[in-house]
Amino acid sequence: MLATESLGHFYPKTTDRICACRRWMPYSPGVPRGNPQSRKIVLTRTDISPYDANPGLDRGFSMQYQKITLVFFLALMGCSTGPTTTRALSYSVNAKKNYQNGVRALRKKQFEEAKKYFTYVRSHFVLSKYVVLAELRLADLLFKQGKYLSAMDAYQNFIKEHPHHRNVLSGYVPFQVGYCQWKMTPSGWWLMPPTYEKDLTPAAGAMKVFRLFLKRFPDSKYARRASRYYRKAIRMLARHEMYVARFYLSRNKPKGAILRLEGLIKRYPDAGYESSVMLLLGKTYLKLGRVKQATNTFKRIIARHPSSPNASRARLYVRFINHRYRPR
Repeated sequence: MLATESLGHFYPKTTDRICACRRWMPYSPGVPRGNPQSRKIVLTRTDISPYDANPGLDRGFSMQYQKITLVFFLALMGCSTGPTTTRALSYSVNAKKNYQNGVRALRKKQFEEAKKYFTYVRSHFVLSKYVVLAELRLADLLFKQGKYLSAMDAYQNFIKEHPHHRNVLSGYVPFQVGYCQWKMTPSGWWLMPPTYEKDLTPAAGAMKVFRLFLKRFPDSKYARRASRYYRKAIRMLARHEMYVARFYLSRNKPKGAILRLEGLIKRYPDAGYESSVMLLLGKTYLKLGRVKQATNTFKRIIARHPSSPNASRARLYVRFINHRYRPR
């Protein structure tokens, strides 16, 4: 079968086309050119124009079809990307101006623009001092976006990589680590359960960070804020322990309550609940028949908090114990 016959459905059987096919047929060595075997070759060339292959095809219609297809494709791409939310940025030739532009954008809460400026400084001005500042501002950006866990990791990495940076030595970055922990603490809302009934793992972490901060940076300008959040954290944790102790007592498990109350006094002595905790602890001792421990606990309340209302209650319990358990 001739090559033109194998493509009969695509290639017209005309003399001109056959001549064109013969010109494109490769020559097989050892086979005379006039031998029909030389024409038993299937054409595999891909550069045959569709208009040569099909003379009835209208070139104008095809070009118009291609233009319509291209316009439709571009319109489809525009719909998929959506409207742009940030304007085109013009970067400066030096690191300082780009960094300042990022700081201004961060103050205006234009987070995407600020991120682009800081990232540009880090990637294009490797030897500049503003690279380190850009890293710190990226951590601040995460904090302002409410991504406290990512921000805390960024601050901790900054401390590891730049332990002698002025923002670390001034206490700013260490304070931000604890502040991220505090921000992750669940807040109380009047329709939701009280805060002390929730998981307070972030509050415990914040308490540890702020306690360490106050030891290392007692003269820092952030020390007052750290002290305030430290007191809030320990009071929150103390209320949680009191809640758990009362839960054990409501379930008639006084030993579990005693463990919670004793641990509360040891771990959070500055929480401001010592007299209340000790009064509840003394009552629990008395419930279990530990009269001596109960008496000592009530006397400690009287000695440490003589003007407290719990001291008056403790005196009543001491009188009751002396009257009930005095030797006869």
